[in-house]
Amino acid sequence: MIGASVYWTLDRVAGNTVAPKLRALTRGQFLDRAKILEFQSEALAQVVRHAAGTVPFYGRLFADHGIRATSIRSLDDLRRLPILTKKDLADHFEDHLSVPARRKRLVRRRTGGTTGIPVNVVVDRHGNGWELASYWRGCGWAGYRPGVPVAKIFGGSLGLVSTKRRHVLKRHLLRELHLPVFELTRSRAREFARRIEAHGAQVLIGYASALVRLGEYLNEEGVTLRVPIVLPKAERVDAGTRAALEHHFCGRVFDAYGSGEVTGVAHECDRHAGMHVSEDVYIVEVLDDALRNPVPSGRMVVTTLRNSAMPLLRYANDDLATVDAAPCACGRHFLRLVDLLGRRNDELIRSDGSRVAPVFAPHLFQKIPEIRRGQIVQPEIDRLVVRLTLQLGADRESVAERVRAAVRSTLGAVHVDFEFLPDILGSGDQKFRAQVCLLGGGSRS
Repeated sequence: MIGASVYWTLDRVAGNTVAPKLRALTRGQFLDRAKILEFQSEALAQVVRHAAGTVPFYGRLFADHGIRATSIRSLDDLRRLPILTKKDLADHFEDHLSVPARRKRLVRRRTGGTTGIPVNVVVDRHGNGWELASYWRGCGWAGYRPGVPVAKIFGGSLGLVSTKRRHVLKRHLLRELHLPVFELTRSRAREFARRIEAHGAQVLIGYASALVRLGEYLNEEGVTLRVPIVLPKAERVDAGTRAALEHHFCGRVFDAYGSGEVTGVAHECDRHAGMHVSEDVYIVEVLDDALRNPVPSGRMVVTTLRNSAMPLLRYANDDLATVDAAPCACGRHFLRLVDLLGRRNDELIRSDGSRVAPVFAPHLFQKIPEIRRGQIVQPEIDRLVVRLTLQLGADRESVAERVRAAVRSTLGAVHVDFEFLPDILGSGDQKFRAQVCLLGGGSRS
């Protein structure tokens, strides 16, 4: 594919060098369990020494806890390190940056997440290349490779799709069609289907709930849209969701796991027996509620092995998972996420009965940097309550105006009430949801 070849060339010029990293990850995907653990121990020792010596936050943390970086040499040693929380990242962003990396070109990310806490993370070009390579390896297991025509249903109507020339060129080369998820309504479902078919999409990617809604709307209209590969994102794919997507689009569904902080963490292979963790890029632990002891089902904790600009050591991302270390029938020996029990937001309901994806609130909070944490509650069909905790010195009226405009552009002429609070629940509250519908028909749980 000419477009894909040009894309890889441009990627090399940009300094990401994804292609050679992808080849390296592909060669190592069938290593036995002992080799995987040996690599992780060596990579962990290296990243801990780097963090202690160059990242102010970890330098202080290790000193306060009496930890010598050189004593962390294995996965058992890893459990001696304190847990890193979203609040730690949000409150101490600058101190998490490696000092040498501050002189480099960095890729910056901001994520709202279902906790409603926007978190800033950076990764250097080298680390970004490894994460992209992990993503493309996982996509390859599903049959999706650069240059295959793809339709993506994400948050474009909130300005989250970049209009920078290099990003527009990249989407053209990768044959990507972007459709704005928050403009998906029953009346526009046929238009979405026509554009996807005209694009010749072989892959359909989008928020799981939005893809289900699109399928339902098309089914009501008697419209059939066939897409061979369906890759739902950002939300749990349970048996019911998988069956609905397979029925609506007549394709195979492949699950994946990642977030704004850590991308391309785990992907499903063609045996559909769970998602393989990219253990050559990340270490994933699953711990009990107290975040002390390993358990088969519990709270997920992630350590990055390839991001020297902002290494994350034992980062508790507030998701819940079930894992299995047994080999997969495909021959890979990576740890598998066999169930993901992450926090689930509700859909919001428009006056015409159509739904707004559960990721609307997190994406909105991601877009407005003055918001530290937020929540949208829908108590009535024509009224929303927006609860916000703002950065120090933020202009309440300005924030409210932008939030109100975004809400009305998506849900129509609804009344929006604001509550400005010093904090919205505790930052570690596992039951917190950033988007709540009290109407009885919006729950996704």
